[in-house]
Amino acid sequence: MATLSQMLARAVDLFGPAATANPTKLYGNLVVSPSGNILIGTATDNGVQKLQVSGNAEVSGYLAREAQVAFGLTQFYYNTDNFTTNQNIVMGSSAYWGGTTVQVNVGNCFNPANGSFTAPVAGDYVFSASLTTSNGDTYLEFYKNGVGIGIQWLVYSAIADWSTTSATIILPLAAGDYVQCVAASNNSTTATGYGNSFSGFLL
Repeated sequence: MATLSQMLARAVDLFGPAATANPTKLYGNLVVSPSGNILIGTATDNGVQKLQVSGNAEVSGYLAREAQVAFGLTQFYYNTDNFTTNQNIVMGSSAYWGGTTVQVNVGNCFNPANGSFTAPVAGDYVFSASLTTSNGDTYLEFYKNGVGIGIQWLVYSAIADWSTTSATIILPLAAGDYVQCVAASNNSTTATGYGNSFSGFLL
């Protein structure tokens, strides 16, 4: 068992060498803030995250994340023979698509009733989608808060019965922002979809 003098010496060491010891900071700028958060480096307490690190961090081994926000869905078949010219259909929305299966929905941030993913926290999110169609020109477009931000075209070719397009995008979102993926026809009324997908996760 350590002696009292040894424990006192160790306590002093926690604040750095005697000549530069700072009793308000543990050695290496490790601070426990009044709100109970741990700050490493020159981090400023934002009162939200329990651990804040300024600078690079190295992790040896696996970093377990108990609730990694993510969703993914597949659509096995949908016939859009009633697709009017330039009509938009929200991918994943049960109101429009048949055969939709939500494979994962960690955090329940994806709403299959309207095909929307709502960000629970601010951060960078990755979204991917694919669309396979026949008999008509179609395209994919991601929407952020109801505004289109990019189109991926799929021009139907009579040589191939089925054609596929896909797109991936990284979006900075604030908490409460929502993202949808829309499939649309272009100058076509007979587009048929099969094997579509839409997914996303927080980086």
